[in-house]
Amino acid sequence: RRQRQMCIRDSIYAIVVLYNKNLSKSITFNCLKSIDSNIQIFICDNSDDKKYAANNKIASNYKNVHYKSMNGNKGLPSAYNAAIEDIVKLSPGWICLFDDDTFVPAEYFTLLSEAKRTQKADIYLPLVYDEVGLLSPNIMKKYFCHRANSIDEINIGEISAINSGMVLSSKIFKTYRYDENYFLDFVDHAFMRDMRYLHKKVAIFNCKLKQNFAANTNDIASLKKRFKILKKDLRYFYSKLNFGLLYYLYIISKRKIRIFLNVKKASTLFW
Repeated sequence: RRQRQMCIRDSIYAIVVLYNKNLSKSITFNCLKSIDSNIQIFICDNSDDKKYAANNKIASNYKNVHYKSMNGNKGLPSAYNAAIEDIVKLSPGWICLFDDDTFVPAEYFTLLSEAKRTQKADIYLPLVYDEVGLLSPNIMKKYFCHRANSIDEINIGEISAINSGMVLSSKIFKTYRYDENYFLDFVDHAFMRDMRYLHKKVAIFNCKLKQNFAANTNDIASLKKRFKILKKDLRYFYSKLNFGLLYYLYIISKRKIRIFLNVKKASTLFW
């Protein structure tokens, strides 16, 4: 009974960012609307192909679904902020961030409720796995982010995470917005770094999600496009740090070598 009262009292808002995809094909959207009709779903459409935006506006005509076209790809932070501007006008609650291709099991919200009952936090993180292993939470040690083999390796004072599956108190956004100088990469790590400075409490809840991580592809054209975005975002991420340029060059060099070893194309070393 207590759990049911908590679910009624706490509003749940889900933000799903689309890019050049039909809403009906979004794994995340189909999961969310089948789990609980009371979840308020905010669709931010970053599609730069007009046919998707037109179709998605029509397809979003469901109860508790709020659709917003970004009129082109404005980047992830801008899409988040657009949804947040609407959410903060509503009753306080919890904001769940999702990519459009994340399978969300029904137990996600049950386990979230249990975590909120036993751990008081501002941010809750699920366990996200990709083709390699545990992807999130991960470790932000000093200025470098790297994977953990298990959550036992993660010190809560060094914790970071990817966006998808992250759960945030809407109260955070009374005074905070995502930095729109980023476009796609390191938005999550910059956010977690900011939350550490603001002394927000982070907890992990035991729900496992599976994520298709774009960086694991071997498609050259896709890798090159993503690498160009990464360079710009990573440069900004380190721009305010002493010796930030050195950190940037070190990480970019490691990424180039990793890509080269995966695809065996010498041209990747000159990106």
